[in-house]
Amino acid sequence: MPRPSEFRPHCSAKDRLAQWVPHQITLQRLGTLVAPDLQDRVKSVVLQGWSEQTRVSYGAGLLVYHVFCDSRNIPEQE
Repeated sequence: MPRPSEFRPHCSAKDRLAQWVPHQITLQRLGTLVAPDLQDRVKSVVLQGWSEQTRVSYGAGLLVYHVFCDSRNIPEQE
């Protein structure tokens, strides 16, 4: 189980890519890559481009990664 985090609400694996968000510092860095008014649109298009099973698999991998990072006390912003 990952540590509780405001950035990672409890949800099903297929919804993690949509509901889990990076730390605010990471978002600020990424914000320079995609115009703010396009960020939600890009996220929506990407998520709709993957099948549900792909979202489940990627969401499960995301969980494993966060559990790994939490077990090694890696700060959220990293």
